[in-house]
Amino acid sequence: MGVLPRGMWLLFRGNFERKLALLGVDAPEDLMARAKGKYREIIESVEPFGKEDAFEINIVSAAVCLSLPERPKAGAVERYYAAAMDSRATRLFLKRSDYYTAKYQNRLARSAEASRRSVNPYSWRFAFVPGPSLDSFDAVFTHCGICHLFKRLDIQDLTPALCAYDFAMAERTGTIFTRKFTLAGGGPHCDCHYQKRTAGSGRRP
Repeated sequence: MGVLPRGMWLLFRGNFERKLALLGVDAPEDLMARAKGKYREIIESVEPFGKEDAFEINIVSAAVCLSLPERPKAGAVERYYAAAMDSRATRLFLKRSDYYTAKYQNRLARSAEASRRSVNPYSWRFAFVPGPSLDSFDAVFTHCGICHLFKRLDIQDLTPALCAYDFAMAERTGTIFTRKFTLAGGGPHCDCHYQKRTAGSGRRP
């Protein structure tokens, strides 16, 4: 297992373990020991992916779900994943993120352009659509690495549980987040709209 996946496991393992009671786990240390082996197995089975892809975090959740004695319900996984991801590291990262700057959106545009040249099924392909000002933009995803992975692992019904966390992330970044479709839900794409939250801001129609 490489340095980055190992570091991601160490960073998130504790919170993923502490929140296992939400999935009815009585022996969280034992389950995480099994999940670590599954995590390594998944990491070694996928193609190398982009350095900006948040793929390892989602592999942690897949490893946990595959290590449970019974297949969990999507609603339980949604609650568990939201709680497990709400770590000090995540909150600090999101607090320091500023989506509504030229620097951030220029970098996102470059990432979007590069993603459309990728043929790696475990990555993401998307288009960046700037808004009328820096206070809004869209990211339209046409391929999702996690959808591909979870389908291969036969846990595709759990993918929407991870997608739901996008709304909690948006709250942490002062964003009103909306979308009509998701790939995980069978839609043609994920049409993610980001609007900076201001005193008078409301939801997009």
